[in-house]
Amino acid sequence: MNTPPDAPNAIEVVEHYQLETRLPQAVMKAVRTAARTSQEEGLGPAPPAHVVLLDNGTALEAAHSKARALGFTSAILNDISEQPIETGCDLLLSRLFTEPPGDPFCLISGGEFSCPVRGDGRGGRNLETVLRCAIRLAESNNSQHFVILSAGTDGIDGNSPAAGAIADETTIRRARELGLDAHEFLARSDSYSFFERLNTLIINGPTGTNVRDLRIFLRSS
Repeated sequence: MNTPPDAPNAIEVVEHYQLETRLPQAVMKAVRTAARTSQEEGLGPAPPAHVVLLDNGTALEAAHSKARALGFTSAILNDISEQPIETGCDLLLSRLFTEPPGDPFCLISGGEFSCPVRGDGRGGRNLETVLRCAIRLAESNNSQHFVILSAGTDGIDGNSPAAGAIADETTIRRARELGLDAHEFLARSDSYSFFERLNTLIINGPTGTNVRDLRIFLRSS
């Protein structure tokens, strides 16, 4: 990555917007040190002191390789990534349902669905993705076995402490046995509470990194 020759350096930005007292001292120390070094060496703005090590594609490829090692026929769906959440879920399940019978099959998708908040519940786009898919699985009357996982690689989904959740074709039936109405939880954006009752949340805590979301759909042979 090259810095434009007319780009301001960090200390100029800090001074222009009067950020000296609003930034942590450690940040200000680094900014001043970089500015002093640049001035002493007669250099222009220093190049960014970071590199991109991983991205969403890295996570998808890792999941793809693991699925194949476990005996799944696997596919990465790069075209299903940024859709509205209802559209994205429909696309993924349609592809899963129409895949010809054969070896156990794994669909992998990444990116971030857009997910409007409609209520005061807890959860985010990953938990809602799994809840929407669980509802669709229950309505499909398909005799095959399916497992759905969606999780954020940062370890947190929305305003919940979970990264995401797991569901299969029995999820809605088991919820009804507990007196839970999946549509009610969906209507108030409370997918976290739904999966908490079913004990199928993915909770691993903040990971310290973020390469967006990972969705894995499995189908038995």
